[in-house]
Amino acid sequence: MGSKLAQRWVKENRMPLGAQKAGLFGAAGAAAGGGQIGLFDGGAVSGGDTNVIDYITISSAGNATDFGDDVRNNNEGAGTDNGTDARGIFIGGFPEDAGQDSISYVTITSAGNATDFGDSSFNIYQCAATSNGTNDRGIRYGGSAAANNAQIDYITITSTGNASDFGDAPHVTEQRDSGTSNGTNERGVFSGGYRNGTNTNNIDYITINSASNSTDFGDLSSGRENSSSCSSDTSERGVCAGGSSSNVIDYITISSTGNSTDFGDCVDSGGNMQRGGTDSGTDNVGVWGGGVSTSTKTIETITISSTGNASDFGDRTLDAKGAKACANSKA
Repeated sequence: MGSKLAQRWVKENRMPLGAQKAGLFGAAGAAAGGGQIGLFDGGAVSGGDTNVIDYITISSAGNATDFGDDVRNNNEGAGTDNGTDARGIFIGGFPEDAGQDSISYVTITSAGNATDFGDSSFNIYQCAATSNGTNDRGIRYGGSAAANNAQIDYITITSTGNASDFGDAPHVTEQRDSGTSNGTNERGVFSGGYRNGTNTNNIDYITINSASNSTDFGDLSSGRENSSSCSSDTSERGVCAGGSSSNVIDYITISSTGNSTDFGDCVDSGGNMQRGGTDSGTDNVGVWGGGVSTSTKTIETITISSTGNASDFGDRTLDAKGAKACANSKA
């Protein structure tokens, strides 16, 4: 604990240390914007990978704070969540140790370490993930794998267990996409990738509550891999930010098919790859952080319903590229 007085208070009130940590975290979240908590998990650091999870209050710019640890060191996996039901999911990742197929979970509103959820259908990294929010289905899409990386997986977020086959993507070669959705309206969208030695501009979509193959949606303004995504339920807007060496931000209307439109630019004019992206759902704030850029600590933010350049939000607790991200705020 931080002081002898705090230690004595805990002892006298017989409060477990873990309970005090969760209580303090919950109070801080509630005081700063209704508990819109965003998490960044893992990443590649100097000398290997990390399992550090840190958090921000999405509606209030500032530096991240330590949340806990994932079950393993990893980078370049994917994160998703069931929104206001507050379970965050972390999928796959390039390992410093074994376990590329692992799925873990946290309760976003209660700081602490992640717990094992189950396994993906095969080892996977550089993948995308999204969900239909409180309707409780999580999707893993694309990625680099030794097996059939055209296969799309799904899980029921409130139930632990291994992933199941959802359908197939139209591209069977290496994919490094970003994914977002319009939550309870059931459309998931996946943008970009890297296939056959080329960055692609493909956008595909699925209906999350209906297992099937994905369908062509349109194209990004340019080919890119390892971009970041976020979305707004109220404006039906999905955003694809950066990727490869690009600082371009594109947007689409998720409920309509078609090509993307220019939104603005990322803060960093250099590389903007491998950043975890998430959002505050109905409140229209998107964030991404923890990637290959001038500073791998950097977190950026946009107002999703308004076009324009991104702004600096703050920093992660550590320099780490290839973070996963999720939040508790999508309805």
